[in-house]
Order: sequence, then structure tokens, then C-alpha cells
Amino acid sequence: MKRSSSPWPSPPLREGEGVTPLAIRWQCQDAPFAALLGCIPFRTDRWVARIRAVSDPPTGARGRLESIDVVRGVIMILMALDHVRDFFGVPGVNPTDPATTTVALFLTRWITHICAPVFFLLTGTGAFLGLRRKTKRELSQFLFIRGLWLIFLDLVVVRCFGLQFNVDYRVTMLMVLWALGWSMITLSALVWLPTGLVTTFGVVLIA
Repeated sequence: MKRSSSPWPSPPLREGEGVTPLAIRWQCQDAPFAALLGCIPFRTDRWVARIRAVSDPPTGARGRLESIDVVRGVIMILMALDHVRDFFGVPGVNPTDPATTTVALFLTRWITHICAPVFFLLTGTGAFLGLRRKTKRELSQFLFIRGLWLIFLDLVVVRCFGLQFNVDYRVTMLMVLWALGWSMITLSALVWLPTGLVTTFGVVLIA
């Protein structure tokens, strides 16, 4: 049997103990990688410690909140529904006018009124959750730069190449990215305040 060149200790394995010949060969040639693949049993605490250090997440690490991802996905689908209705719908027909609309057309427009508020809600929620893995300074800088990028996208990319198709800026329609961008810039300052003051600011803003 070939002697292992690995710096890790290789405890002897024998067939008949739930170990295949392939596992024995891998143990001798490259024991650490065989252990990573689960091909051989762990016989030493040193192996277990090394494998856990590679595979287990750090203590205190938090994953994504699936509920927030689900809400974000549903809102994006509803927003896409509104854009499809607007693109393929009959020009000049107001979907919220009872005199000219249908029930289905009315509902496709009515349900999408929750999209923009939820987008802003998720922006604030993401900023709050960002404090779990970023310092206040890092989060503030991130929000400020992200806000500037959203404003740029709305004023240049969306306006000139996706909506109005001109660059004279005599008439400019400001869209949701503009509002989200300024909201993020505002959040970049609010993250420095206590949670109570931020809550008060939000309640006053809504009222």
C-alpha cells in the first residue's frame, strides 16, 4: 500500500468495516480530499476539526431571510404584470375607469399599486439588515453610492434609452429609480441615528 504524502495522519483502515477498497486507496493517496468527499470515516479529532473548519459556516453567520426574498419576487412579478399590460394594452384606455375597463384589466392595474410602497419598504428593510454584516460607516457609504447610481440610471439610461429616447432634457419624467435613489441617500444619513429617531422620522413622513 502506498504511503500517504499528506501532512495529516492517516489511521489504518481495513475492508469489512464499512470501508471500500476505493476509500482505502484514497486514504493512502490523498486522505484530506477523500475525507471532504465523505469517502472514508473520520478516525481522528484532527481530521474532524479540519473538515468542520472548511464545511461549517462561521459561528454567528446568518443566511438570507427567505421571507424577504419571497416578497421581493412576488412584487417583481406584479410589477412585470403591470408593464406587460401597459405595453400590450389598448392605447388610450384607462384601466381604472369603470366606464371603459374590464374586471380583469382593472385588477391588473389595481394590484400593482402596492409595488412601489413595497419596493421602498424593502429598501429600508435591507438597510436595517445590512447592519448585521457592515459597520455604520460601510453601510452609509454603500447606500450613498447606490443611491447616486440609481439616480444616474433613471436620468440617463432609463430616460434617454428606455423611455423618452432623446437627450435634450427639455421635458424629463422622473421615475421610481429617482425616488429610490434619493431614499437611499437619505438612509445613508439615517443609519447614524438611534432606531427610535428613525422610527419617528418614518411615521412623520408617512403621516
